[in-house]
Amino acid sequence: MKTRTTYGFTILEIILATTLFALISVAVFGVFRTGTRAYRDAQREAAVLQRTRFIFDTLESDIANLYYMDETSYNIQAEKMIKEYEKERLEAEEDNDWDAFEQKYGPREDDREADNDPNYVGNPFEQVRMIDLQFAGEDREEADGMSFAIYNKLQVGGNYYLAGLERVHYTVDNGVLIRSVESVESNPRTWTGEVIEKENPPQHMIVAEGVVTLDFKYAFWVDNQWYETDAWNSANRQLRNPQYLLGEYEFEEDDDGRIVFGPGAPGWNDYLNDLENQPLDRVPAYIRVRLQVADPESPARTHTFERIFRVPNSQETWFINTNLEEEEQEMERQERDQEFTPVYPGALRKESR
Repeated sequence: MKTRTTYGFTILEIILATTLFALISVAVFGVFRTGTRAYRDAQREAAVLQRTRFIFDTLESDIANLYYMDETSYNIQAEKMIKEYEKERLEAEEDNDWDAFEQKYGPREDDREADNDPNYVGNPFEQVRMIDLQFAGEDREEADGMSFAIYNKLQVGGNYYLAGLERVHYTVDNGVLIRSVESVESNPRTWTGEVIEKENPPQHMIVAEGVVTLDFKYAFWVDNQWYETDAWNSANRQLRNPQYLLGEYEFEEDDDGRIVFGPGAPGWNDYLNDLENQPLDRVPAYIRVRLQVADPESPARTHTFERIFRVPNSQETWFINTNLEEEEQEMERQERDQEFTPVYPGALRKESR
């Protein structure tokens, strides 16, 4: 009689198999978890990059369409009329007599009566259109602001503003980057000077959320050196061709009795008149944008990006100030280096001979 042999697993074999399966499962799960984490991180990175790319593309498009004119080139008749109005308004306020002022600028119930009065002006703010084509950059610590005029981007159903121009504003409010667009016209006013809203109010668009830092640096070229500053006003005469840098110096008569201009000194009014003939700062040569964006899933984690945009219509018009002696020119360089940020200090500066 044959004996039947039974085959099976020993306890040791089962333990080894179970251990091996567990090790393989842990390894597979680790690879899967790493892959999932990498995929999630890549998705977050892609979201941040997409958000950043949209911000930079929007800025680049607007800066490329920038339109600028010196403030002395327009609003000439309008400013003349408004100054006359302001002068007469102050006189009426000082004399506490508003009859003549109201007779000239106030509304008339009878149009024929107004037509027969050659001195009647009416609301001067309705007679003229004040516009703003200046470039302005405001330093606001972590969230800077910037405003300038651009060519109107015609869109179906969009607004067409005066002269085909519109004014764009960039602001950050609680981490939200907002692009606002309005006409280049100043706000209308009543005949008493009270500011009222425009017929077409500004249109606001959310460009991106999660903006932690938006920093603008504005560049200009002086004395064979690039400089960057935190704020900009195109109507100033301060950066490119200052007669004296920010009026920092204490000017007195020298040993030979030569007058070096300063407040209250003889010739100071002539200096101020000459200053009015100096070129305006106009628009910067380029804008350096530093952007810090929060991670969508982990706001404490941020990503920092930086780009440079060249500004059209920029004119580098710096000239050596021949009114300054060599020692004073060096003082001006030192003051400038302290006031503004030299870019690659000294690398582009030429030795004066």
